[in-house]
Amino acid sequence: MATPSQRKRISLIVLLILYGTADVWCSLPVDLAAEEKVLPPTTLPLTSPSSSITTVNVSTSTYATAIPPIPPSDRDRFLTFAESGHHQTFMFAKDNTYIQLDGDIIQRFQLRLCREISFKFRTRLPHGLLVYHNVKNPVFKMQPYALYVIVEKGELKVVHVFGKHLTSVTVGRALNRDQWHSVVVTIDVHGARLIAKVDHLKEEVYLKGLSFDTNYGITDNLTSVILIGGLSSEEKLHGVKYIIESFVGCISDMVLSSGKAASDLLPIVPLIATKHENVKEGCIDKCRTMENLCFGGSRCINEYNGYRCDCFGTLYEEHLCDVFSEYFYT
Repeated sequence: MATPSQRKRISLIVLLILYGTADVWCSLPVDLAAEEKVLPPTTLPLTSPSSSITTVNVSTSTYATAIPPIPPSDRDRFLTFAESGHHQTFMFAKDNTYIQLDGDIIQRFQLRLCREISFKFRTRLPHGLLVYHNVKNPVFKMQPYALYVIVEKGELKVVHVFGKHLTSVTVGRALNRDQWHSVVVTIDVHGARLIAKVDHLKEEVYLKGLSFDTNYGITDNLTSVILIGGLSSEEKLHGVKYIIESFVGCISDMVLSSGKAASDLLPIVPLIATKHENVKEGCIDKCRTMENLCFGGSRCINEYNGYRCDCFGTLYEEHLCDVFSEYFYT
């Protein structure tokens, strides 16, 4: 049986143990506590389970929306971008905007062959360059050549330049009402004919300067360059005959075809842009987006790089037709 002094000593040891244990629990990091294991706020971004889950979600979403490009071998005759291949419609809404095709991609698009350009377009502007065709660095001296397909005064105009000869044809009217129009331009080198079609309308003219026997007087292959929607800075320095504004609107279903006869043309497949500047895939109508803030009753007019509100026939005015006026606009 313990003596009073021994019992006192045992009590002291027990107290030391208890206080020591309490000190140990109090000094442990919070995440090592018996039940909760919750870290202080300052360390949450690095190691918390919720942080890891958020990272995974963002990463998964990113990979899910990154659609790989379509292999060139799986593409058809319509123009596409090399990095995508999923869109055949393109929007031109800024200055210095163009799509360029050249080199091996369009090697078959030769001056000595019959050629055809077909596409669809929509715009609200009365002027704009749709397609420009020229040849790059011929190895021999040849007469100047250029082909322009443009919108001029709301009409489709095709201009063919060869040497001192200029041939033009105009077809269609009111083509700048933001509606889709189909275009086909055919050059029959053997018949020396230029044929232009817009929707159901067709015009045909004789190509001045072409010989029925030798066409352009060319038997060798030449490297072509085709610009869509506008001119590159390089082409602007080459003495372009027509200084035309860049196109504002959308172009779709662009196809280039060539062949020995106008009745036997084959499309270039795949047709992939060499480069492009300030062009967006798809065609966005600003009036059909959340950006449209035109007040009810007014008419939204799509301008591709923006929109404007037409207050005609309403009792409102100002930019968004949202300010009441005592005058009725008619």
